[in-house]
Amino acid sequence: MAERGSMNETLKILESRRSCRKFKPDMVKKEELDAIIKAGTYEGHVQINLANVHLTGQNKANTIISWNKVYNEDGGNVNTNATVNVTANDVSFDNLTIRNTRLKAGQALALYTLADRISI
Repeated sequence: MAERGSMNETLKILESRRSCRKFKPDMVKKEELDAIIKAGTYEGHVQINLANVHLTGQNKANTIISWNKVYNEDGGNVNTNATVNVTANDVSFDNLTIRNTRLKAGQALALYTLADRISI
């Protein structure tokens, strides 16, 4: 289960577990390749470039990934300014909220995908 903190740290842990399982399949259980995210608000841009990731929140009203940038702010683009950017296949999200809270005029993207088989 992910502690409140960085979603990117959670993804790094999943990547490490997957690497271990590749070389020693009995060392890491399949269930440990998915993440159950504790309720809370996780602020910041999240980049998912690891395939076959399944993120499940404890409660969609209280498990929130949030960011506050618009599409072209500070010279950024959809890769850097969307709250969550998915560039790997077979990624799914359940029971959580992804939001972009920016109120300034412009395109405030919560989720941007450049991948196949994304499930929300």
